[in-house]
Amino acid sequence: MTEYSFWLVLAGILLVSEILTGTFYLIMVAIGALLAAVAAYFGYPTELQIVAASVFAVIASFILQHVRRKRLHQSQANTANKLDVGNLIEVSTWNEHGHAKVMYRGAYWQAECIDPNPVPGLFQVADMQGNTLLLTQHSAKKD
Repeated sequence: MTEYSFWLVLAGILLVSEILTGTFYLIMVAIGALLAAVAAYFGYPTELQIVAASVFAVIASFILQHVRRKRLHQSQANTANKLDVGNLIEVSTWNEHGHAKVMYRGAYWQAECIDPNPVPGLFQVADMQGNTLLLTQHSAKKD
């Protein structure tokens, strides 16, 4: 068996293992094995093949881990914002630009009204942008 054949068989085994586990990290190692197969095909020494496969697998795994952490952080932030959507807040005064300071969850928050010409009263949280609550006028539904 030639060296590049060994690397191709190893890559195939890793891909099958990835299908069974679903972690995506084995795909990075399999691609590293494919890279080593290319190096073997062009006649590079075994040490360089191993280094190429290892370096690619490690770097790609770190990048994948970074991307996953970033997505997890973003999804947690989005989930936290969605918990506030729909809550009611009493706003006593608005400034001329449609902004106010409101007490919400035991702290003062900046609030901005999405509706034009807001009047003091009961408002509903429509969204959050950082530490600013985006509010809309609450309309009480009558049965």
